[in-house]
Amino acid sequence: MLKIAVPLASMRTPEGARIAVEFSRETYPIKMVAFGLTPIFLSAHLSKKAVDELYAECRGVLLMGGGDVDPARYGVQNHPKNRLESPLRDELELTLAQRALADKKPLLGICRGAQVLNVAVGGTLIQHLPDVVSGEKHGVTEGGTYDELLSPANGHDIILKAGTRARQMIGKDKIHVNSAHHQAVDKLGRGLLAAGTSPAGVIEVLEHEDANYFCFGLQSHPECCGIGENDVHELDVFFGGFARAVQRS
Repeated sequence: MLKIAVPLASMRTPEGARIAVEFSRETYPIKMVAFGLTPIFLSAHLSKKAVDELYAECRGVLLMGGGDVDPARYGVQNHPKNRLESPLRDELELTLAQRALADKKPLLGICRGAQVLNVAVGGTLIQHLPDVVSGEKHGVTEGGTYDELLSPANGHDIILKAGTRARQMIGKDKIHVNSAHHQAVDKLGRGLLAAGTSPAGVIEVLEHEDANYFCFGLQSHPECCGIGENDVHELDVFFGGFARAVQRS
């Protein structure tokens, strides 16, 4: 059984609520199970001992999408457009990313997960893309929903850099991806390379400089695509590569 550690996202609860709400959108487990992976969901409210025990059982780490990482984690003031996640989730995911990197456990980060990966190794983030980029559709439309990610009309092209593993895996230099983020990688963290960018230069694909280590960050949401019985998606190669790396680990 190919167990992978997957920290849960958090959901805002009414003020004064006593019980935290944590979740995974159904597309994540559907995609993971389709590639033979068994998700072990980790709550940010678990004890350190419990997290350590579950991490030890797992052969890889997948970081899902969600809200924004607290910019204090990379040394800048908070932007008014941010929607910060739980400090507990920030701590859990940053710690797991650092442990996976140190242990060379396969790691795949999606959207927020790619940003967590970058921050975990000393990188920084663009806090609000509309401040620095215009003319590209990166976020879900105002008042829109997660379902919009299923529409091919939502998104943009990304250009894959020659000589990168991502370019080799995809097999071509340009693909179209969906998009639902207002933040992005700015300064790259230690050991990471920008393997794919939007036409305006926004970093969309991260990969580790160690060619023998499976560690990638995808700013798009490939877990939403190719989930029908006969559907496939170009970014499925990352799930396939992740599963093979987990099997070998």
